[in-house]
Amino acid sequence: MSISEKIKNFRFKTAVIFALIFVALLIFVLVYESGREVKEEEISLETFVVWELDKEELNKIVFNHNDEKLILTKQDDGSWTGKRKPKDENDKPEEFKVDQVKLDLVLDTLLKIEANDEINGDLKDFGLTEPKIKTVFFLKDGKKRELILGDKNPEGTSVYAKINGEDYIFLVPTSVKAKMETKEEDLK
Repeated sequence: MSISEKIKNFRFKTAVIFALIFVALLIFVLVYESGREVKEEEISLETFVVWELDKEELNKIVFNHNDEKLILTKQDDGSWTGKRKPKDENDKPEEFKVDQVKLDLVLDTLLKIEANDEINGDLKDFGLTEPKIKTVFFLKDGKKRELILGDKNPEGTSVYAKINGEDYIFLVPTSVKAKMETKEEDLK
């Protein structure tokens, strides 16, 4: 057997040994981890509730996004109607009945907002000085709550947000942005 054949044979044996060690470690980890309880703090960061609104306390919702405005008004019977703000003087949008199931899907995301951390900085650095997306919730007691969205974070997984009248900035999932961009056709 030549030296080159011995080297090839040695490399092959070494590769097989490392592969067996890898498989053994993989099996150990899978068996060990499958029986272990994972604590909640290992899964996600601790969150806090930024706001939580009661659906029954709402009487009007205004979605503002990309120069469009959609106004939803709660009727005396508990149903909702909507009307899009006209784009120009020739545009005559009609009032429409809102599909309650579709509205509930939107509200499920927007009525309870949680965040992982407060962010310090200048509003303009996060796209919050002239926001293109905001939603205003008008409550029965005459108060209103306004959620404002700015730019996406660098990873593109979240959006910078602020509650009008509050000093802190926080991140919300992009799903919140999607719901705040609700259009007339999304609710029919």
